[in-house]
Amino acid sequence: MEGTEVPVSNYLKVAYRLADLAKQHWWILALLFIICFSYSIRAANLDPNKLLSFDPVFEYRYTKYVADYGELPKWDELTYTPGREITINSAPPIMFYLSALIYWILKNFGFTLLSTASLLSALYGAAIVIPAFFLGRELSNKYGGLISAALIGSAPQILIRTFGGSYDTDQLVVFFILLTLFSVIYAMKRKTIFSYCFAAASFVGFMLMWTTFFYVIFIAAIAIPVFFIISLISGVFGKSIQGSVKETTMLIVSILVIIASILIFGIISKVDIIGAFVSLLGWAQKPEALIVNISIAELQNVNLMEIGNWLVAFGRVVTGDGIIDITIFILMLIFIAGSFVMSIKRKEFVNSAFLITLVSVGIYTTTRGARFTEFSSIFILITVAAGTGYLIDYFWSRQKGSENAGRTLMAVLCSGLVLFLAATTMFIGLQLSIGLGPDHSGNWDAAWKFLKEKTPENALVGTWWDPGHMITGLGERRVIADGAHCGNESCLYGINQRISDLGKVFLETDENKAIDILKKYKGTSDTAYWIASDDLIQKFQWLQYFGTGCDGRTGDPKCEMYMYVPQTSAKYTADGKMGMRIYDLPEPSGTPNKEIIVLHGSVPLVLYREGNNAVFFSHVIYRNDTGLTDFSIKDEELKNLIPVVSPITSQLGINIVNQTIPRAIWAEDNYGYLVMIPDILEDSMFTRMFFLDGFGLEKFKLVFRNSQVKIYEVKF
Repeated sequence: MEGTEVPVSNYLKVAYRLADLAKQHWWILALLFIICFSYSIRAANLDPNKLLSFDPVFEYRYTKYVADYGELPKWDELTYTPGREITINSAPPIMFYLSALIYWILKNFGFTLLSTASLLSALYGAAIVIPAFFLGRELSNKYGGLISAALIGSAPQILIRTFGGSYDTDQLVVFFILLTLFSVIYAMKRKTIFSYCFAAASFVGFMLMWTTFFYVIFIAAIAIPVFFIISLISGVFGKSIQGSVKETTMLIVSILVIIASILIFGIISKVDIIGAFVSLLGWAQKPEALIVNISIAELQNVNLMEIGNWLVAFGRVVTGDGIIDITIFILMLIFIAGSFVMSIKRKEFVNSAFLITLVSVGIYTTTRGARFTEFSSIFILITVAAGTGYLIDYFWSRQKGSENAGRTLMAVLCSGLVLFLAATTMFIGLQLSIGLGPDHSGNWDAAWKFLKEKTPENALVGTWWDPGHMITGLGERRVIADGAHCGNESCLYGINQRISDLGKVFLETDENKAIDILKKYKGTSDTAYWIASDDLIQKFQWLQYFGTGCDGRTGDPKCEMYMYVPQTSAKYTADGKMGMRIYDLPEPSGTPNKEIIVLHGSVPLVLYREGNNAVFFSHVIYRNDTGLTDFSIKDEELKNLIPVVSPITSQLGINIVNQTIPRAIWAEDNYGYLVMIPDILEDSMFTRMFFLDGFGLEKFKLVFRNSQVKIYEVKF
């Protein structure tokens, strides 16, 4: 009725009701805050027109195909020329279809596919918080769930793989690892039809996302005997072994039901289950079967004798202050121990078995390479969070109804330490997010544009495998090899042969032999192009190793490599012109004042300094207004040259020795770095292509260049 006033008491009742709901379900608000925070630190540097290079470009290319045509291609003609078949194992489809579906909705609001992919990379990254909460809660309680969400949503080692712009599989792989772990534990404990269906559905989703989805099955399989041992030792099922055997058998049945569901779906959807299983075993035991993995820094073995590697495995929650970092590390160890002790004390043996297994698998996974510390961090942080949940509940339950000040103090102290750990991790994640985002390189962008606009559509492009995804995704041209590893059974020649051949081309001194190697990959391409780029200077040991078997890591002089020397400082003349640049030699140098000095004048003069003495390099390769120039110094010219530079060198306390180093040194266009070229590589294809801009080559014509990238047209 108009004019009727609602009694104040009704408003109070609503307020009390809302307050009561907030009190009962406060954790929902806390979880929403963590989700929003996790998204914000991932979206800090979103660029709607840019993605991170390498794998994200590959994922984007396949997503674009789905968005354009409604399905994945049957054959990818760009990668591993003449291409390879696309199967559900080589390209698990869920990410491509999910992203395309979201794009079809968002395009009505002005989103492009690129801006959608950029946004989704941050959203997918924030989404890992949700299964992290449920897994942490299942392994302890809601406190453990919230801390699990906070740690996994903010830990630097996970954040650097799941930030906005990095449109890669990591986000959804982590999501499904956490989800399937939760679902399998949930099913083992409930043993209901719903729990089995939920677990099966989770693994089907994982199967469609990641080839090595068996990873979580292995974890569950390892947890079962751990459960048996714990239950047997505790005697909770009686002193006889029968009780433990019975409970363990029920867990085995649970995991077999889930595996059976996976197998049935695999047969229906034509997923190569055996191949996925073998793939996981290969990575766990011998990843170097694909030789390219040897050259990937993140796949090198991790030395667990170094505390720094432990900090990385624990999520890289590092402030830079040694005392604080060690304190955090010890605190995590205490919480891990607490998760073991409290779960066993409460006779929650399924939890105990998985907590012990997660830490064990996490440590082993760390040893397989720094790349996998993302997964190690997940497992270890989940265990840390479960420990916090158990300990908070333990101390506060003891405090209830007690007037013992000591118990109250312990409860407050425990809660404070937990909040300190969570807050510190979130703050470190916030600080790290400032520097995360898609990479930008105008020189490389210009190279992709050249390939896309200035080369024939069916052109073949060769180079080392690293930029392969950008060649196919941004340059839209065929490539000999890229980061989507391809075995002998999947494509012509296979990755090992291709990587070896690419290395040989760069090492060849006879360009005709280099042409012969490239001919077998030409296929139906009318033309071919070859890229020599600056990133290969410091990677050259791998080109050399795979191309010739010469291992520069051994110190063998026959395997000498380029020496990259970055500029560290500069000095100017009184009129503001560049007078001198100083370059530090790579460690270990062992000698004070061991450096390279460039004296600028009509020509650049380069000195090698060791202590108070210095000598000239015999010749310098540099670029000036007229082009590339090779300036050489003959021994007989030194007596006239030394007095010219002595006014400068004497001020530095340097004595010029009357001799030269018979070694070529090359200067980058803007003198940002120098490269010493060893004699054995002076005539290599890479030296002539990158450092000499194709000088002396007849069948490789330079058609594009900048300070980072040189592109040659190949004449067969």
